Amino acid sequence: MAAGEMISSSDKQLYTSSIHCFYYAVLQCMKYRLAHLEENSISYTEQEERAERGNGSHEFVINEIANRMNAKPTEVRGFKEDIRILKQNRVLADYSERMFTQEESLECRAQAERLITNINRFTKVAV
Repeated sequence: MAAGEMISSSDKQLYTSSIHCFYYAVLQCMKYRLAHLEENSISYTEQEERAERGNGSHEFVINEIANRMNAKPTEVRGFKEDIRILKQNRVLADYSERMFTQEESLECRAQAERLITNINRFTKVAV
């Protein structure tokens, strides 16, 4: 994973850049799962069309995957909170002067890995 190489680097600016990669890895996983769900899937084209009519593509994908998770309400709420925190960190990394530390980057990586694990755990794709 490219983001993993960024964290291993001695270049401190790459820690901040890695946050972008972690967030988009989760977003792409959610989009893939939505397109390949066993029931009520949403094609990539339909995801784009429906997102344009709503609150934007990222919020649309987050809400749709959360709505389709076969999990306890507390787990779904925790998922939504975690993805929004990671998204907020991505916005800071991309658009502010904030520099993330290696420790913060590692925390974001762990958060992204947990999110992807839960997406895979709580959604069922067609075989």
